[in-house]
Amino acid sequence: MNNKLFFLILSSGMIAFTIISMCTAPIINKNICSSGINNCKRLKDIYDANKDNYDDKKKKREKLKINECKRENAMYNLEYTSLIFDAIVGSLCLILGLMLYFTGQNSEKLTGIIGLGSGVSGFILTIVYLGYSTYIFNNHHSGLIKLFDNGAKFKWDGSKYVSPWTSEDLEKDDSGNYVRYKDVGKKQYNYNSKL
Repeated sequence: MNNKLFFLILSSGMIAFTIISMCTAPIINKNICSSGINNCKRLKDIYDANKDNYDDKKKKREKLKINECKRENAMYNLEYTSLIFDAIVGSLCLILGLMLYFTGQNSEKLTGIIGLGSGVSGFILTIVYLGYSTYIFNNHHSGLIKLFDNGAKFKWDGSKYVSPWTSEDLEKDDSGNYVRYKDVGKKQYNYNSKL
């Protein structure tokens, strides 16, 4: 296959994958409510001013809030940075590929170096974003309260009402009664995969 045509096909594929990523990105499409401008410094200042008055459980809860705020901001910034960078780099490579293919100039070496450098940096940035978003998907709480499979918050066990979370969940993590993002797709949270 001709090197010029190969470069043009790869750069077109990069633009296509960037468009697909933009259409499925959770923050851009408002699937995760994160403004990216949460004031984590304010939360840290409040914690520092009041930490002597907090018991251990309250300290742990406040530190968790600060860390979740920082993670949300990082996720927001990584998503926009990686997708914008990929769109710019993909467009640049596509323009270079079109110029190289249709004009037939002998600037393959320069075009190849630009394409390789920008492609590798875009790939690394995208891999970092994907790894971080996978971490958030598996470990971050969505804010929805856990429900049983039939959608109920409590069920009768014969003597009392019980919840889907245990006291150990709450002792281990104050957000133990909330669903993680990975579980939001289950039927009890009003998600219908058939639609």
